[in-house]
Amino acid sequence: MNNQNLTLSITLATGDIARITNAPQELLTMIPSDQWDTIQDLIVGALDDQDGSPQLDEVEIGNLEYHENIHQGTFRMFFLIHRRFCCSEQVSWAKDYVDWTFSIQQDKLLATAAYFNWTLDN
Repeated sequence: MNNQNLTLSITLATGDIARITNAPQELLTMIPSDQWDTIQDLIVGALDDQDGSPQLDEVEIGNLEYHENIHQGTFRMFFLIHRRFCCSEQVSWAKDYVDWTFSIQQDKLLATAAYFNWTLDN
């Protein structure tokens, strides 16, 4: 079982904080593609079982809380780990999530999280 530390740095425009607090899913559209690729690689890399070429799918943001007075908050990133086994045409899914904490510093949303693969592999 591996623990992966994840980070995000998102440049915010005027009104983006209000936009994501009203519609948390909008946060996904703001993540730069290179950072999103790294997050996916780290989460998939933490999986002990790489069979079926695991990929993240159906990513959603929920449970977003922002405390404007201290410029900090939290959110949960839900996702499915999708596997397709080519030889048997079997498909499997597993639900998982990552809890993030973030702060707003000037025009940046800086977020950190730790992904831990809870799958027992013994």
